[in-house]
Amino acid sequence: INTAVVTISGTGIALNTPVQVINVAPSYKQLVKVGTDKAILAFENGSNINLYCVSVSGTVPSYGSLATIASASKPMFAPNSTDKCQIAYIGSSGWYSAVVTTSGSTITVQAGVQINYDTNYSYRYIMMFQITTDTFMFWTHWGTVQYQSRNRYRAGLITVSGTNTTL
Repeated sequence: INTAVVTISGTGIALNTPVQVINVAPSYKQLVKVGTDKAILAFENGSNINLYCVSVSGTVPSYGSLATIASASKPMFAPNSTDKCQIAYIGSSGWYSAVVTTSGSTITVQAGVQINYDTNYSYRYIMMFQITTDTFMFWTHWGTVQYQSRNRYRAGLITVSGTNTTL
């Protein structure tokens, strides 16, 4: 995995020199902007999700320390505010969501809250959208949001208070 800064000037675009994050070829990766010159990169690495803070100085990206969500896959981000975003991912028994914060180049992932009981583990028809700061909609075509058996819903409202996630 490499990241690079793209510079736009008028109608021209230039790709600056890529910098390698890690020597893996994951099947799934996501990047979300969390500040003027900062983003969070998440990708599958074996049976875990690895997260790095990507900071840019001039045209050169650099990386902070590694954060890991164990036994998880298919990271999906929604931006929230400066130094904060919301992640959804597949965990042990369905989809979970958590707040991800950065302080400098260090990432902290809060404890995940189960938001979906999708046993098919499909991610192609799963979406998470920011509605306002600290408010998100999670949608799935499987219709298993919030309840494990009866009264299934296709969408749920995720709210954040500080670093706590609630469905």
